[in-house]
Amino acid sequence: MILKSGEEKRQEEEATVQEFKWAGSPEEALQGKGKVYLTTHRLIVERESEGKSVRVFEFPLKAVQQVAAKGFFSKILSLEVNLSQVESDVKKISSSEKKGFGTLQIKVNDPKAWASEIGFRSRKT
Repeated sequence: MILKSGEEKRQEEEATVQEFKWAGSPEEALQGKGKVYLTTHRLIVERESEGKSVRVFEFPLKAVQQVAAKGFFSKILSLEVNLSQVESDVKKISSSEKKGFGTLQIKVNDPKAWASEIGFRSRKT
């Protein structure tokens, strides 16, 4: 993960994208295990492929419409994001697919901390 000018890393951990729904259908290419990063401006998920880090997806925090921590034991970070802001190196996304909102479920160790930071940062960007 490469930081952009003026950006700082806030959190990172190994995580599992359990679901990324787009127009009501799951996008399997964007799901699975990887490393999730939260910066002062973006949320990024990367995974290793053939010894290299590949950007599964990323979006600016201003694209987040809703964020919540779900489940006491399941530890799920739930997000609703503006699809027009999502970028990916594993899935070609046409402009017609980038309409509306997508829902995202990521299994992390402390979803409340992630939700709090994302909620705070999404209002600041």
